[in-house]
Amino acid sequence: MDRSKIEEIALWLSTGFLAFLVLFRPLVSGMSYSWSNTVCQIVILLILAVWIAKCIWLGRFSLVKTSLYFPILSFAFFVILSCVYSVNLSVSLKQAYIIIPNILLCFLAINVVKKKKQVFIITACLMLTATAVSLYGIYQYFWGLSETRNWVLQQNMQFPPDFFSRLSINEAFSTFVYQNALAGYLLLILPLCVSLFLISKPFHKTLLGVAAASIVLCLYLTYSQGGWGIFLILFLASILILIYKKFRHKKRFYMLSISVIIGMILFSAMFLKITDRTHMIRDTLGSFKVRLNYWGACPGMVKDFPFGSGIGTFGSIYPKYKIPQAREVQLAHNNFIQLWTETGTLGILSFLLIWVMFFRNWRKAFHIERLKILSAGIYMGCIAFLIHSLVDFGFYVPGISMNVWLFIGMIEAMKAKSEEGSEASGKISGHISAKIIFSIFLVFAVILISVILVKPSIAEIHKDRAIGYLNGNDLKSAEEELETAIQFDNTNSQYYSLLGKTLEQAGRFDGAIANYRKAIKRNEYMPYYHFALGKLLIINGMGNRFWIDSGIKEFEKALELYPTKPFYLKNLAHAYRLMGKNEEASNLLLKAEQMEKARE
Repeated sequence: MDRSKIEEIALWLSTGFLAFLVLFRPLVSGMSYSWSNTVCQIVILLILAVWIAKCIWLGRFSLVKTSLYFPILSFAFFVILSCVYSVNLSVSLKQAYIIIPNILLCFLAINVVKKKKQVFIITACLMLTATAVSLYGIYQYFWGLSETRNWVLQQNMQFPPDFFSRLSINEAFSTFVYQNALAGYLLLILPLCVSLFLISKPFHKTLLGVAAASIVLCLYLTYSQGGWGIFLILFLASILILIYKKFRHKKRFYMLSISVIIGMILFSAMFLKITDRTHMIRDTLGSFKVRLNYWGACPGMVKDFPFGSGIGTFGSIYPKYKIPQAREVQLAHNNFIQLWTETGTLGILSFLLIWVMFFRNWRKAFHIERLKILSAGIYMGCIAFLIHSLVDFGFYVPGISMNVWLFIGMIEAMKAKSEEGSEASGKISGHISAKIIFSIFLVFAVILISVILVKPSIAEIHKDRAIGYLNGNDLKSAEEELETAIQFDNTNSQYYSLLGKTLEQAGRFDGAIANYRKAIKRNEYMPYYHFALGKLLIINGMGNRFWIDSGIKEFEKALELYPTKPFYLKNLAHAYRLMGKNEEASNLLLKAEQMEKARE
């Protein structure tokens, strides 16, 4: 086959897969539907297979030169290393399965995005998806939430408590579950939409104008204080840049800049007054104070886990270090702090180095006509992501993080396009039969890896079914589903905990105790597992001092892992009384009462 034909087929296959990713990823929440993460991993694997096959059939291995390879590989290494030291291997592997493919996507984007047409196809898909997400968010705010509430009230089903709290808040969250996450996604895409608007033809300007208006309206309906603040900062920065280009005279520039800033402050104040949202200023201060409470736990976490507690495990160890007045939380609401606690000092330094290298040679991306304005939009989107990362968890939202890594790869590809000799090549020799054999081997490798990637998602499907059966009090079916989930993924402590809970409700205490022990073996940092085991040991061993003593030890371990939870203090106090330790019990009850008063 002709070499140019091979390159063209590989190029458009890769572009098609990339287009699918940017269309699919934000529309199906990776936080709610774990199977969607597996779909994306398999598609990224297919892009890698196409790239490798192209290199084999062309007989040339070519790699775009960029200074980003070292920090990106370093960060990937520390993410993987954190899994080795992880306090919860299952959770870390689950998070690493999302992060590592995204890093691979960045590498592939650098090496497969070669033409302007590819860039515009990918950005067009980004705009289409962002518009769909925004329109759904707008529909959700005005009609969708009300319809969902009415439907839920008509169902004879049990729902998690946070499900109802989510529905009770009139804030758009679209496909992103959390309104702050939706705001982070829209802030990432909006500057790119504006850039495309500036370089498009009249008809396309109309479509992009509608898209931008939808994004801004949806961003407003999230009522995300951080999102609004960053939007105003970006808007102000853009206006000041335009003013500076128009009036290079310093005196005029300063006068106009001050006037614009004062005007924006007055407009914002009037807008909040008219829309009856002046309380948001107070809420913003309160929200920031809540985050400071979260972050107060981090120094102790970093001290005890210098190499990180394991990617994705912030929520596993946070209860042990949280201050009494802080809320329970699974994410730090600061990407940098959370990465520091999970991957260690070297991990966060490598992550920061990626951004230093990314912005260091920013001018190189502005050398290609028509793409320079597009590059400015991508850079502004990344800046918005970094600012928002100071108060939120966008890095851990698949619909945001995948696009961030893709943006980095696209910018590096644009930089390479503007330079001569930007590729390093190496010859690959081999007969046509060897190339065919390798291609067959590559197909089998993709299938095998895909099967491995799919197994955890299948386990999650069975787990979700089990929870449904548990809510319906169908214990036998729940047990069967959980046993099937464990067959697909026996590293997940949650499956054993749920199976223990199922057997406990069925009155099969010995089996429940055995499964709680298995859950603890896989994640000894989860206080609830120790509490559940301790409770069963005490109930099952009434009259047996050894069993009660073993249960008390589990209660003590739960309290050690979550020292600020009054519930654990009270239960340990009652257990102490069973053993005649009345003074210790009274002290614990007094401490629990003090904690509850401190939270009021």
